[in-house]
Amino acid sequence: MQSIEKYCGELEDFLEGDFETDTDSLEWVASGVSVYTERLATALKASKNSHNPQIRPIWEKLFYFSKWVLRHPESVADEEVRGTILFAVVQVYQAIEWGLI
Repeated sequence: MQSIEKYCGELEDFLEGDFETDTDSLEWVASGVSVYTERLATALKASKNSHNPQIRPIWEKLFYFSKWVLRHPESVADEEVRGTILFAVVQVYQAIEWGLI
């Protein structure tokens, strides 16, 4: 399993784009975010020591992205991608609430 730091870096790369104005790449961004958020959430659950300073800023960006996707559901046509993003964000949020992060 890859490290939490690697998943954070990959998510950061996907979230750097201006998804609010570039609709051509939004599906690509959403797909990447869904994959890496799910992997990060899985890594967090498996990690014995997930107190990592990279995670909270990434989660804040993910939360903003997921709220944007919820407000503009037509922008991400693939329901499975939307669902994966939202489910994974909830998993990361739970890890924060449980004190894992």
